[in-house]
Formats: sequence, structure tokens, C-alpha cells
Amino acid sequence: MNFLLRSLVALALIFIPSGLGLPQTPTGAESCLELLQAALVDRSHIKSGSTRKEIEKYFRHEGGLQFRRTTHYVYPKSPYIHVDVEFQPSSDEATRFSPDDKAVNVSKLYLDYSVKD
Repeated sequence: MNFLLRSLVALALIFIPSGLGLPQTPTGAESCLELLQAALVDRSHIKSGSTRKEIEKYFRHEGGLQFRRTTHYVYPKSPYIHVDVEFQPSSDEATRFSPDDKAVNVSKLYLDYSVKD
């Protein structure tokens, strides 16, 4: 069982109401699960061959030092949901990020604190 799945199960168990026989009232759990589901759906749009421009429709650059070949992204709806992407540069310019750079490896989503500059 991978780390992400274990994390999601743990989060779900934390938010399951304990009073199973009592009427349920909405809690923050539903919104957390909806957020995680939205992040998973948005992550599913990113594949090997996606351009940087396409990826940035769903995720934004995380703070901290970034490199053209490996970029850390954060989900815009939560500073704790991250994905790392390795790129193949679209040109020989060594330092410029290009919207046409192609993803060659995309990590699974993971939970972590935000990077602060």
C-alpha cells in the first residue's frame, strides 16, 4: 500500500463521525474529502508529455529554489498538496522556463508543508 493511499485512509478515518447511530451533521470532513478528490482529478490531467503550460492550469509553482528540469508544484486550493515534475526542456536555453517544456516524469500527489523563501 503506497504512502499516499495510507495518508488518504488515515485522513478519512480521522474525519469519520463516531456517532454512527445518531443523525449526521455536516463537518469539515466532507470539504476535506472533496478537496482531496478535486486534487486527484486535477492530477489525473497531468501525464508524461504534458507541457508546463498545461500543468500550470492545475498547479502553481511552489516557493523556494526551482530548476528548469525539476519543478515543485503546489495545489492552489491547499498549500499542503504537492506534485513534483521532471521536464525535458523544449530549447537549449539553459535557464529559462518555457511553457513548451515537456513533462517526462510526474510524481504522485503528496502531503507536505509549504516551502518558504
